[in-house]
Amino acid sequence: MISMEQWGQIRRTSLWATMPTSDDWTRNGGTLVALGNSSEFLAGEDVGLLSTSTEFKQDPKGKEKQEEPAEKTRPDSIPGAFLRVTLDNTHWLAFGYGEASQVLVESNRIFSPLKPSQGRNVALYSPDPEKILVSGFAWEESLQQIAGKACIMYQPAGAGNVVAFSEDPNYRAFQDGMNLLFLNAVFLGPGH
Repeated sequence: MISMEQWGQIRRTSLWATMPTSDDWTRNGGTLVALGNSSEFLAGEDVGLLSTSTEFKQDPKGKEKQEEPAEKTRPDSIPGAFLRVTLDNTHWLAFGYGEASQVLVESNRIFSPLKPSQGRNVALYSPDPEKILVSGFAWEESLQQIAGKACIMYQPAGAGNVVAFSEDPNYRAFQDGMNLLFLNAVFLGPGH
């Protein structure tokens, strides 16, 4: 099942009632592929299919601002940039890739990496904020915060799998280089 970008809006619709079925389907052997906003949805406390968290804006010293939960703000959105990612090419999701690639980022979604006991971080943004930007524009504070964070995550869920992309690899069919990661999730995922 592919959870598209718009599924991030599910909580506000009547489709929320279908989530228990999707959860059972995944835990009973299905592969759920989440793109963009839907990855955030799966990481939410009320769903819990993805053991990561969305990060909020940090202060200049690199620590998360100590504010009340209602006042937490998202990082400034990256309006469109290619960022460098490091791939775990020993994982089946990265089959056919070398050790690095680029991802088109057009959002303010930043996910904490999964712990090794929870799953695998198949792609992490480059850990060096000075070398992460390949092309385009991104705010310096956003680059500092996104460096080393999760871009593509894999997590087992019962007998099934969850594959989460922080961005849509097929966005406007703009970047052919990311399509293989998506196709690996769709075609190889059910076999794992």
